[in-house]
Parts: sequence; structure tokens; C-alpha cells
Amino acid sequence: VPQSWITRQPNHLGRPKLEKIIKEKLNLPLIQLISEPVAAAAYYSHWYKNEHNEYFKGNVLVCDMGGGTFDVTLCKLNENKVEVLKNDGNGISELGRAGVYFDTKLLQIAYQRTEEKELKTGTNTFYELYKKLQEYKVDCANYITENIQTANLHPSYSKKLPIIESPLICYMSEVEEAFAEVKIGIESVLSRFINLKLLQEKETNNTFDDSDKIKIDQVIFVGGFNEFELTRQAIKNFLLNNSQYINGEMKFIEEINARMAAKAISFGATLIANNHVHVEEIYPHTVGIVLEWKLLNKSESEIKLVNKKSYIPLIKGKNKISEYKTPTFYEDYLLAFEPHPKLTLYIQPGSGQNTAEKEIPKSIDIVLPNFSLENRWKVGMKLDDSQLAYIVFTDELKNQESIPYELGNILTEMFGLDGLIISND
Repeated sequence: VPQSWITRQPNHLGRPKLEKIIKEKLNLPLIQLISEPVAAAAYYSHWYKNEHNEYFKGNVLVCDMGGGTFDVTLCKLNENKVEVLKNDGNGISELGRAGVYFDTKLLQIAYQRTEEKELKTGTNTFYELYKKLQEYKVDCANYITENIQTANLHPSYSKKLPIIESPLICYMSEVEEAFAEVKIGIESVLSRFINLKLLQEKETNNTFDDSDKIKIDQVIFVGGFNEFELTRQAIKNFLLNNSQYINGEMKFIEEINARMAAKAISFGATLIANNHVHVEEIYPHTVGIVLEWKLLNKSESEIKLVNKKSYIPLIKGKNKISEYKTPTFYEDYLLAFEPHPKLTLYIQPGSGQNTAEKEIPKSIDIVLPNFSLENRWKVGMKLDDSQLAYIVFTDELKNQESIPYELGNILTEMFGLDGLIISND
């Protein structure tokens, strides 16, 4: 599934529909949902073993550019094992700047030039042109690539050389204009991924050293829009221009690009499902509960109550999912004055330091085990194989654990556009 379904949008509408098809219509056991970049890394491990008669051991950066999102995942490969080290991407409540955006923008630019009027999305004309463009891109992929490479070698051709000739003629300058926002999105994700801003600050302050660098041995490209020459160029140029912040050989694997795009994800998922490759994933976000209380503050002149608040992490970001298969509890027992308690969650995303808070809605009907005013409870959280979070409670008197309550909906609501948190602490 898309990376965003796993890490940035855990309750995407497509996710429960897919799970229902797997369980009810296909009657197959749902082992876990795997992100597309992780599946591609599993395939690459398999491919490398077949080609070189030995396992690849090192860090592989998977760059997955599709129609709506750009996702990057760094995996450590070893014998029959893929360990996820880090991931990032764009696109959550809307499409990111990727293949669909580029195609739409390019058609609008070319249509405006030829017809001298705006091409509106959603119209029959737009859909007809869009369909023909997709067909042309498949049939003439090599021709498009060669034209772009020629235009790059001879910049004076940018306004004269047609890169695409159907359904509308599109010149290199127009292709670059349509791709500009996509390039910005690529650079934004990669910049965040390697912590570029922090590293540049350290470099300025003379505190940067090799231990700050991210290790990348090989880079692979998957996803349909990575077949496009400018996409791969943008990724490679950014990484090469910032190579001083990267350890490892950073070899770009392009000789298997077409094969990777065609079957890497599905083949890799099959390898994982059949236990030929073991996957160890990380959970990128820190999730926990918010404790609020009043502190008695005494002074010579007055006594007043001061509101206090603490964030209690129950799932710590960047840790392995396997560490949270069973609930992790807050060490202290807490009081409750009703069997259906109110509780506020918080989340810190893996891609930033902002914090979002939200009270668990009444639709999640929490029932404390063995409720009485003399009892107390511990609060815990766990993760399943598909990275869905659950909250659980255990009481002090009988040590009885509640049923797990799924938090997919509430965590999704706490995310803003492009996987970033809207509210600040």
C-alpha cells in the first residue's frame, strides 16, 4: 500500500476497503500491510542475490514516485532481511505534487498556448486529452527520454524541441514549467529526510562531523513517475549536490529501473508474505497521553492553583514496531471518577517537532475494567503489524486488562495536509 496509508494516514478510506476484500472476498489471511517502498526493497534484495550470487549488505534508499505521492524509505539490507531505518514523504489529505499534478499542469500550459483559453479539470475535453497523454507516454517513453536528454545537452532547444507530440505538442520549456512544483516537492522531502537544515546549521557552527551523516550505499527508483527523466534527475541532483552530508557509495541503480517499476512492489510483497524476506519496520511518530492537574502554589501574599500539563509517551518514535506488539504502560496508576473516562492523546510526527492534542471522542466507548472509586488504572498502547495504534487499560486491584481500542481515526484527524501537524504546542 502507499507509504502514507501506513505512517501518515493510518485510517485512509482505501485501507479498510482493501482489508475487507482480502479477508471476505478473497478469504485470505491478512498478515500485515506493507508499504510500497519496503516491498520494493525486498525485491531488490532478491534481485541482487540472483544477479551477484550473494546478498547485498548495506543501506538502500528507495525513492517511490507515483501519481500522487513521493515517498522515500531508507532500508538496511542483510541476508533475507529488510530493516526500515527511516522514511518520509508527501501527500495525505490531498495529492502531493507528483505524476497526476505534472500531467494536468502540462496539458493546461500547452492547451492555453494552442487554444488561447483555460483547460478546466473535470471536463470531457480534459479527460480525453489526459487519457491520450497517458497512452502516448507509455508508447513513446524512450522517445520522450531521448528528447529531454537532447534538450539538456542543448539548452537553446528548450523552446523549439517538442518533448511530447500528442495529444498536444509540448516543448521543453513547458515541460520544465509543469515540473517546477514537482521538483520543489522532491527537494522538500529529501531535505527533511536528511535533516539538511540542521546539518547546515551544524556546519556553520563548526559542530558538524561524520557521525551526523546519513549512510546511503545504493539508491533505487520505483513508481511510474520515476520512469520520467526529470524525476530521476531531480532526485539524483539533490543527493549529489548534498553528498557532503551523506556517507556510503550512494550508487544509483538504474539498469533495472524498468523492471523495478513493473514488478518490484508486487514481487517484493509476495516474498514477504511467503516468509522469504523478513521485514523489521519502525514506527515514525511519538504517541501518548496528556496528563493535566492543578498545582497548589503558595507565596507570602496568596495561595493559588496553577494548571499543569505533561506529555506521557507510550509509543516512542523511531523504535521498532516489534517492541510494541504487547502494550507499553505508563508506570503510574491513575485515578478515574467514572467508568467511561475522558482522555486526551497527543502525537509528535516523525517529520517535525510540533505536537497535536485531541480528546478521544465518545464514539470510542472506553470501559475501564473493574471500575470502582477505590481502584486505579494504568494506561498503555500497542501497535499491530500494520502500524495501527491501540490503547489499553489494566486495573490495580485485579490486574485485569481491557480490550484494545483502535485509534486509527483519531490519529488521522490529528494530521494536517502533507502529513504535517497543524496545531502547535
